[in-house]
Amino acid sequence: MPLHSLGILIWDSILVYIGYAFATQWSLIMGLIDRYLYVVAVAVTIVIIMYIVLKHCVKPGRGDSAEA
Repeated sequence: MPLHSLGILIWDSILVYIGYAFATQWSLIMGLIDRYLYVVAVAVTIVIIMYIVLKHCVKPGRGDSAEA
């Protein structure tokens, strides 16, 4: 069995176990996801926008004290 297949088997087993363990509390989990989904989505969007702006606006070599 290739190593990749072993990793998939382990990952899938973990996901199946989590699904089995939390099956009785599914409505609670979905309520939490619904409550915090937009907050997390907005936070991730802000981080991505900040990364793009900083990546394109900061000039290379600025603040580099190695050349001084």
